[in-house]
Amino acid sequence: MFKKIDEVIHFFTKLDKPLLILDGLRVVAINSLAAELFSLDKQILIGQTVLDLSPQFQEGDVSSESLLIQYIDEVNRNEKHNYKWIHNDAHGNAILCTVNLICFQIGNEQFMLEIMEDIKVFPVSNVPHKKICFNSNNLKIRTMLKLKNHEDLSLFKSSETPLCVCTFDGYFKELNDAWTEQLGWSIEALRSKPFLDFVHPEDHNKTLKYFNVLLKGYDLYLFTNRYINHESQYINLRWSAFSDKVSREIFAIAEIIK
Repeated sequence: MFKKIDEVIHFFTKLDKPLLILDGLRVVAINSLAAELFSLDKQILIGQTVLDLSPQFQEGDVSSESLLIQYIDEVNRNEKHNYKWIHNDAHGNAILCTVNLICFQIGNEQFMLEIMEDIKVFPVSNVPHKKICFNSNNLKIRTMLKLKNHEDLSLFKSSETPLCVCTFDGYFKELNDAWTEQLGWSIEALRSKPFLDFVHPEDHNKTLKYFNVLLKGYDLYLFTNRYINHESQYINLRWSAFSDKVSREIFAIAEIIK
């Protein structure tokens, strides 16, 4: 049995995952990974409720409050429960994750530990007001890119949609021929300098912000920015990507928005 809340955070630190400790619905402790994910200082997060960090509705237009009460009842009966959940960060971005909610005691007091896994970030520009919609094609995107990771080069090369592998240093490592067909640049030109050099200057800051999301190992879906083509015109791209922290690579698909 734990004697202090800090002992719980320290014990689960080895998981390298965002953690929240809850007293009922209220946050009483948080680790640094969770603070970074929510883009808020720890001291600001402490005292907030889970509902303060969530949209009004979850998928299927179900009230977050009623759903959370149901999940907490489940934890009180079985000591733990896993479920899909949508949080919001300080910027309003949607954080889709799997929550492992575990009940534990400190002395005679009961608390809950929320462990966040399988994290996917959806930029706020793609989140409808109060309701979250997710593109069913995201599963196809991830499957396609994972095939590339397992050296299925035929699917990677034959795709009519731009696919790429980037390094954590900010360079394109591999690209398929769709990039040349859509933007006019040769593969060699795209690989010759940081990918940020092709991004519209007004989109640099938000591109770097979401690049950092990927560097932390989280998935990113439906992020948009503008890339310059060979004719010096800017093309709107919609990105979905995930990273591999072991190989330090990012696998991404860039859909052309017309």
